[in-house]
Amino acid sequence: MRLGFSLLFFLFSLSSCFDVIERVNLKSNGGGEYNLILNCSKSKVNLNSVLQMKSFNGKKIPSNAEITAIIHKIENQFKSTAGISNVVTSID
Repeated sequence: MRLGFSLLFFLFSLSSCFDVIERVNLKSNGGGEYNLILNCSKSKVNLNSVLQMKSFNGKKIPSNAEITAIIHKIENQFKSTAGISNVVTSID
């Protein structure tokens, strides 16, 4: 989990060249949908450059495999939470 927080800190420290979008759709029966989108397309060139480095400002840069593993770990935590179903993640 510490690597997850490091990854988020790393992404947020780049600049404001990304969007965080939250969508909530609640139904009258108490169900609904929640979407969290982290769109880094505005800083794709900078992000790819930094991902090629071993470290940035003394912090280890995670590899693509490590980033994917973190996302799958978070996905599994949501899947194992009571009351949450149909968890879907995508990375592009």
